[in-house]
Amino acid sequence: MALRTPLDEAEARALCAAYGLALESIEPLPALGTVNSNFRLRASGRTWFLRLNEGKRDEDVAGEVALVERLRAHDLPTPEIVRAQDGRAIVPAAGRPATLFPWIDAREAQPNAKEPATVALAGAALGRLHRAGWGMRAEELPRNHYSLAALETRLESFADDLRVADIVPALRYELDRARRRRPLPSGLIHQDLFPDNVLVDGGGALVAVLDFEQATYGAYLYDVAVAINAWCWTGS
Repeated sequence: MALRTPLDEAEARALCAAYGLALESIEPLPALGTVNSNFRLRASGRTWFLRLNEGKRDEDVAGEVALVERLRAHDLPTPEIVRAQDGRAIVPAAGRPATLFPWIDAREAQPNAKEPATVALAGAALGRLHRAGWGMRAEELPRNHYSLAALETRLESFADDLRVADIVPALRYELDRARRRRPLPSGLIHQDLFPDNVLVDGGGALVAVLDFEQATYGAYLYDVAVAINAWCWTGS
């Protein structure tokens, strides 16, 4: 759970003014998400979702904005990114790049056999996402922190740590083996399609796919494996 950066009323009022909105109330949402600081705003008679993007540069957030807007243009249901009166998609607030979305009245999907139709919808949405990214090159997408190159860099950063010295050779062996494998079909992947990133309505119909912070260029099979691990279990 996360609320790393507080936002006082004066800052929230100034932020709303950039969007031409009149602030009525602000509510922190520490239970939503584990990375960013999130808030529910009431402004100009409507409810809004505000995200303070933590630990990111403006260009990182801009890349996510561009991707979400591309996916919306390809009819994947993603949250609409509200632009300020001057056209900006990112507005600074409390020293963080902020993004604003209309509030979505929906619930998180359920990952077990009680809602098999919803699980199928999530799988179909993942396929739509892969198709929407068809033709995008790796350099057009954020760097993959789980790529072989990134994992090798991370391994070298702690390779001399005596606490993990015993497992370093085994990890190097696995990375080397993975490097020699034939490349898998790759393209845009979500990497984080967990149930809390899929919103459905009361009847279980898909409303929105959320959270593209980890979206990157990678193997489609990895995305499928993450989704199977997150959705296809029947425990209580």
